Amino acid sequence: MVRQTEPNTDHQPWWNRSIMGDNSALESLKKLFSSKAEIPSKYVIEHDQAMQEAERLASFITKLDSEKFDNPEFALLVRTKSNFQRQANGYQGLENSAKLLEAALQAKESFIGIEEIEFQYRGFVQQEFYDQVFQLLSKQLSHSVFLKLLERLGQKTINQIKSQEGKIAIQTYVAEIKELASQNQLGLQLLFNFKNNQFQDFSLLQKISELVTSFHTQEVHHPEAFITIVDLNYNLFQDLGDIIKMPEHQQRPEGYAKILQYIVLNYKHKNSYQKLQQLLTQLKKWYPHYQKINSIRKYYNVQEYKQPSSFKRTIPGLVLYQKYQRLLLQSVVSHN
Repeated sequence: MVRQTEPNTDHQPWWNRSIMGDNSALESLKKLFSSKAEIPSKYVIEHDQAMQEAERLASFITKLDSEKFDNPEFALLVRTKSNFQRQANGYQGLENSAKLLEAALQAKESFIGIEEIEFQYRGFVQQEFYDQVFQLLSKQLSHSVFLKLLERLGQKTINQIKSQEGKIAIQTYVAEIKELASQNQLGLQLLFNFKNNQFQDFSLLQKISELVTSFHTQEVHHPEAFITIVDLNYNLFQDLGDIIKMPEHQQRPEGYAKILQYIVLNYKHKNSYQKLQQLLTQLKKWYPHYQKINSIRKYYNVQEYKQPSSFKRTIPGLVLYQKYQRLLLQSVVSHN
């Protein structure tokens, strides 16, 4: 009787081998996994440190995240700001004009106060003082230097005036300009623009402010309502065109309507926008840690290396990064 020899399994694939034994499938699997290289401890530590930092920042970013960011009006404000910054089609040259008009409306009380003093106190000494203020403005000095020179000029003028009422008027005038400078960085530039264009009817700012205020309680998704209101009051905006440096090709109802809509949106959602900027700032700090984690995981991949459990964890903050990735990219580009 011929003795049957057992098959040689040494060269068979592991899935055709017996379950147990020296050359079994189980032993082959053990060898397969035990053949993976160890990740150098230095990179495991770097990975885990980056994870800890990403988790710390993600916790802060989560607190900044807000349902208000999903508001359609807020999304429109973000798009409008982006269009201004990118000089998108139809928005070229509007950003500076929008900032100037917004600053003028915010400081309207100071401008009206300055106008009233200039109209009421028109003596030779006062007129000379107003002219000297304009000369200072035209030099485009820094705020601190301008205010020091203004204070000195005001005191010199007060010493030349005999009446107490006249002295108080100059003191008030200087105080109004100081307030104007403190309210907005564009305040002094606007005062120069008004004086340079011999603009005198500051009540116009009050009228435009009332138009803006009328939209504060309305939804402002569509520009048509703003175009209509500008059409009805176009003379007001035309008079301000040179003051706010409105580009010639934008001096039409549609151009002013975009600025008006932006000012209303910014008024209603300014705090939320500032919070979003804080969130994006923190995401920029988070991103290098995310890159490091990804880089280490990709190099020391699971196919070739024994990965510790921390390599399998979801990166903290990843969901928020994916949510705001587009805005983060726009934010980085707009500041470069």
